[in-house]
Amino acid sequence: MESGIARYDEASGEAVILASSRRRPAQNQFDDREIYSVQGVFAGPGGKPCVAIGFGETFCMDEKPGPWPRLIPSGLLDFFAKTGSRTLLYGRRLQPGDPGEMAFLVDPAKPNPELWLGSPSTFLGTRMVGSPSPLPPQPPWSQAPIWPWPAGAENTLGYGVHGDDLFGFVRQKATDQYQLLWYRRGGPAPLPIPLQFKMDDEAALALKKRAEADDDRTRRFRALQNTNLQMYATDSGLCFFAPSKGFWFLPYGDLGRYLGAQAVAGARP
Repeated sequence: MESGIARYDEASGEAVILASSRRRPAQNQFDDREIYSVQGVFAGPGGKPCVAIGFGETFCMDEKPGPWPRLIPSGLLDFFAKTGSRTLLYGRRLQPGDPGEMAFLVDPAKPNPELWLGSPSTFLGTRMVGSPSPLPPQPPWSQAPIWPWPAGAENTLGYGVHGDDLFGFVRQKATDQYQLLWYRRGGPAPLPIPLQFKMDDEAALALKKRAEADDDRTRRFRALQNTNLQMYATDSGLCFFAPSKGFWFLPYGDLGRYLGAQAVAGARP
């Protein structure tokens, strides 16, 4: 077994090893060590290649020998979503009594990541970088979130970015209902939008035919109450996906019209 990261040189057709758990002598902290997971590679500030490793710890990669510096001095950024050239890194804080979440947006055109939601977790460095020890002091850019974590909010199923807005997808435990949280730039709190996912008769019939008239399988396609959907933000709308059950698409224009209708009716979204 081996873990590692390589850069492919399209001109020469060769791969340059940047890190390998089997490389000796070690050139950085990710060589000559136990295997580890690589969550993803993305463009950091100035377009510098960065990587999310292990328990959501982010580092700037370097081909020169020496330790890789941290990008965001916080761990637990276990998930990331791409939106054009930008990358959204997010995860849960695990401090006792604080289930809040945090989200950073990394834009190659900006000098530092931006804290969009929550606050950095007090986190000890894991075995990914040696013995557990306190992380370095948090830089000023990581201390002022655009949106604070809403008090009493539930953990999300995922986040997406469109322009300067952040979307969170929640399944409420008390009601077992889905909800979209729309964090709009300039607004102090997210706008909650209830969501329902249904399958019309035409789609059910098409799936039934594809399942060779297997009524039991068709019923499973329709049974969404036990399924956690996944959300992806695209250029034109939000896509919700349930493995083996289909997907639903919600255009951003429909969201705006829904909020407009609620405002005219004098109702809270």
